[in-house]
Amino acid sequence: MQKSYPNQLADWVERRPSSKKELNHVAFLAIREDVQAAIDVGFQPKTIWKNMRESGRIVFGYDAFLQYVRRYTDWVGPRSAGVRSVKPLRSATKQVVAVQKPEASQPKGGSAIPGFTFNSAPRKEDLL
Repeated sequence: MQKSYPNQLADWVERRPSSKKELNHVAFLAIREDVQAAIDVGFQPKTIWKNMRESGRIVFGYDAFLQYVRRYTDWVGPRSAGVRSVKPLRSATKQVVAVQKPEASQPKGGSAIPGFTFNSAPRKEDLL
């Protein structure tokens, strides 16, 4: 007689190796009540993570820990605290600034700067 699908699935889960992510997830679920109790007292997640990492209760990083805290506890973090109103540095209207273009000819003062000047119509004498 063949096993039911849930039993087949349970056997398959037991046989395959667990990933690091799955192990970290299970580790957090094991300490979830302690984390929630510390948050209720007033400790920040960073402090809780540092202590649990130093004591060896968890081995994963702070980013993963914070994701689990957001998902499995009722901690209200900075992201869900509300949207801050930010004043723009400049006004919302676009300001048009007049840009002066340099003239293609020599300056009118008569004191030309020596050096290279571009002429779009070359002279024949210069080409030969």
